[in-house]
Amino acid sequence: METKDTVSLCSVLKDQEIQRLQEKARLSKGGYMNSFRVLQTNTAFLLRKDFLSYNSIPEGAFERAFLQIFGVEVSTFKRIFSLNLDKLEEQLTKDKLHENDFKIALTALKAPFDRFFNYEMQKSLTFESRQEFKKYTGMEPQFFKEWILKDFDFIEKYMLETILHEQEIQKLLNEKKLQTQEVQINTIKALNADSIVMENTYSSKENSSSETVFNKSVKESSLDSETKDVHAIK
Repeated sequence: METKDTVSLCSVLKDQEIQRLQEKARLSKGGYMNSFRVLQTNTAFLLRKDFLSYNSIPEGAFERAFLQIFGVEVSTFKRIFSLNLDKLEEQLTKDKLHENDFKIALTALKAPFDRFFNYEMQKSLTFESRQEFKKYTGMEPQFFKEWILKDFDFIEKYMLETILHEQEIQKLLNEKKLQTQEVQINTIKALNADSIVMENTYSSKENSSSETVFNKSVKESSLDSETKDVHAIK
């Protein structure tokens, strides 16, 4: 059985470890939120309605390039990507993070890029498609691919770190709770044991006192009897 001092020291050490993990979780959360904002910035052009006219790109040229690269029309991609971006943000801003829900949201957001991330597809792009894509995005398709993949990787890395820290924090809190309950149970047992000892001691004293009174009464009765006998003889 652990002593109160030992339990108190363990509790202090657990509190310190919880505070350390909470700080690490806070930093990791800041990391994935920053990475998410970077992803929003890096993909903002995909959602702009005026970008084509702003860059004087011939009507239909970028749409054809986009269809070859992503395998879907621009309007369809924008709608799906915008929806999934909102869903991922919803998961990232929750007070209680859930790994499965986060992974589902991240996978859904990455899904429209699957064709774009494919190495064989990158090799098969025509020169015209690359040029039109660069006019629209300001970068080569391969560079854009690496840029976006890095954002996704950072979000996932920091998010999983945060979840791990929160799981460790919960484990320590559970251990601390069980330890506190054990101390309370042991304290109650000790108090009950002391109470029993006191009752036994009091009972023993009462029995001893009763025995003394009884012995005294017997003696007094014996003396009275002897006295009566003496008087009778006289």
